[in-house]
Amino acid sequence: MRTKLRIAAAALSLAAAMFVTSCRQQEPSALEEDGDVQAAATIVVGTCTDQPDGSPTNTLITTNTTWTSNNQYVIRGLVRVTNGATLTIQPGTIIRGECEGSLVIERDGAISAAGTPSDPIIFTSNRPVGSRAPGDWGGLIILGEAPNNQGPNVPIEGVNVPPGSTLGLYGGTNPNDNSGVLQYLRIEYPGGEIAEGNEINGLTLGSVGRGTTIDHVQVLYAQDDGFEWFGGNVNARYLYAFGCSDDDFDTDFGYTGLVQFAAGVKLTSSEPGNGASNGFESDNDAAGSSASPRTAPKFSNVTLSGPCGSDPAVFGRGLLIRRNSALQIANSIVSEWGVTADFTTAATGTPAFLSTRNTTDVASPLPTGFTFLSGVLPGDCPRPTCAPEAAPNLVRSGNSGIGTSFKFPESFFVATNYRGAFSAVRADNNGWDLRSENPAFDWLSFKCAGR
Repeated sequence: MRTKLRIAAAALSLAAAMFVTSCRQQEPSALEEDGDVQAAATIVVGTCTDQPDGSPTNTLITTNTTWTSNNQYVIRGLVRVTNGATLTIQPGTIIRGECEGSLVIERDGAISAAGTPSDPIIFTSNRPVGSRAPGDWGGLIILGEAPNNQGPNVPIEGVNVPPGSTLGLYGGTNPNDNSGVLQYLRIEYPGGEIAEGNEINGLTLGSVGRGTTIDHVQVLYAQDDGFEWFGGNVNARYLYAFGCSDDDFDTDFGYTGLVQFAAGVKLTSSEPGNGASNGFESDNDAAGSSASPRTAPKFSNVTLSGPCGSDPAVFGRGLLIRRNSALQIANSIVSEWGVTADFTTAATGTPAFLSTRNTTDVASPLPTGFTFLSGVLPGDCPRPTCAPEAAPNLVRSGNSGIGTSFKFPESFFVATNYRGAFSAVRADNNGWDLRSENPAFDWLSFKCAGR
């Protein structure tokens, strides 16, 4: 995350009704341009008219609602699911954002967004294909009631918190909290800025509990982080950050979940702006305090592929672990970063603690006193900046079986005999549901920027 600002907006209308209009598409649909079916109608949810203080207007979904794949949806401002409502999004549905449009699942709301490998749910820009850019809209934000180390009612980064309201707050005491389902979902061009230096992440998770299901989610070309966890303990599999301008994976405020199979790829076209763009960034909190629960997630089978060597110095570290974080990573590959790992102490001098098992560095200097287990693997540079029909090659030849296999004790993790997100043995990658397995599996995209 580039800046951890919180906006407490003045007087907002909490009873804002959902603003919905339908119209027949007069021009070629963006759905057609994205390679999907023609939508029957465009349904606009929200408004581009801001509040008097300049913050986005709230639009509330307060009853069970279904967004169907035969329509396209345009979200504007802050669309908030609350009051016990569940938003169900059918497989193959495309949601397009503009005017800082963001979908916020509040603590008393839920989402059921279960796409399929061949019919993913897609959040993307409402700009025409060819002119899309990072930050065209906000992002997807889920707020839960699992523990964090900041308190029971914490304002989430990136959205306004109406005075006297519980909207925009996360935190609680229920580690098994269930905010719903995210499966086979793609988030493109998010990261809209609601205030100077305060952008929204692709997928923001605030105190989301382990009762929530998250797997097969990709974030492309985010102006801020791809994925960020603020506390909580939700588990996840098969995550992919591609061309994001800030961090690929950011963990804060006592996140203690488990993640297996994740990839982050930096591109020469990424423009991080004012902040360093890292693979991982992890803090216990901004002060590096001993607040509990301590940030201590476990990641296994991760590939973090850096910007090679031709990018600006604003690209940071493969692993930036600081401020009393206790993140653990196993069976992973961190390659082509100027600096593989950096441990930055807080002003209090509190160090970070990183545990690595069976993790390999490729062609990057290591900080003094830090050692990855050895393994000779070729790097992945040069690589194409984008490849619409196939992923950049993140499988090093001969990587399957390198080193001693390691498995965290939790039953969530499955045993592997390779490092990184992908294996050189094709059958090992079946869980990803790649195009190489079935040409109809198009939930992952590696389109060039703007498409």
